[in-house]
Amino acid sequence: MSLTVEPLAAPSPVVDTRPAAPTRRARRYRGTAWRASLLVVLLAVLAFVLLLSIALGSKRIPFDVVWDGLFHFDKNSPDPNPDHLIVRSLRVPRTIIGGLVGLALGLAGTLIQGVTRNPLADPGILGVEAGAALFVVIGIHSFGVTSLTGYVWFAFAARRWRRSPSTRSVHSAGKAPRPSNWRSPERR
Repeated sequence: MSLTVEPLAAPSPVVDTRPAAPTRRARRYRGTAWRASLLVVLLAVLAFVLLLSIALGSKRIPFDVVWDGLFHFDKNSPDPNPDHLIVRSLRVPRTIIGGLVGLALGLAGTLIQGVTRNPLADPGILGVEAGAALFVVIGIHSFGVTSLTGYVWFAFAARRWRRSPSTRSVHSAGKAPRPSNWRSPERR
């Protein structure tokens, strides 16, 4: 019995079959295209919801009558369609005001989150709710305020008190306390 030794074959080079990683520019474009398409879809959903808000109410009005009321309304007609009047005088202002209120709340939330640099921020972080509620309770208890306008004025007074010079150092929004041995750069 004879042993024959065969030479070992050279190892085959490892071939990476994965696709090449996208470049930074390609990744940025893909993210931008995705965001743009998401924005278009969300704007379409918003337009549909606004149209739905105009169409829905205590009286059912079909979409074609709503469309006519929005774009083919003749206000000089001696006998205008009552559905058109409902759409133009009640539902459109309601939808516009609702959209503006939602926009204002979103903007206020964004500002609070930006100022505090906290994505989970709410008005309670800045003490907005607590100070206004305290002043409203003081107004009710001490001055007998019972009207809604009185509550509003006391809530505004809380905001004014917070801005007074005597309390400015107490309410330093977001500033860390200084150590006792701290000196300003001018005094060094």
